[in-house]
Amino acid sequence: MVDAPGIFQDVADYIRLSKEAIDLARSAWTLLPKGEKRDEAERKLHAAEEALKRSDAALAQKLGYQLCQCTFPPQIMLWREQEGLSRCPNTLCGRTIKKFSRPPSLDSGPAPYF
Repeated sequence: MVDAPGIFQDVADYIRLSKEAIDLARSAWTLLPKGEKRDEAERKLHAAEEALKRSDAALAQKLGYQLCQCTFPPQIMLWREQEGLSRCPNTLCGRTIKKFSRPPSLDSGPAPYF
């Protein structure tokens, strides 16, 4: 049987490490002299950042989070316990969903078989 929480943790770790690698590459990119190579590096970094945002949204959706489609990739809506709703983090949108849909805990043990 596949350990689903373990797989999600592995994917989350991969995404986190990818973000760190992109941040490191961005730091190095700023040291490059202006020119064609720097422009190419900037385009590749932007493409990698966009791919990572899509990965974040896909993982969040698999984990049960609500997504707001005001942008692409979608914004991950986080549950606000005090307000009793999920809110889009995009300040230009601010969409809310009052339906309680906090993702299940990954530490809740194995899923029942029925």
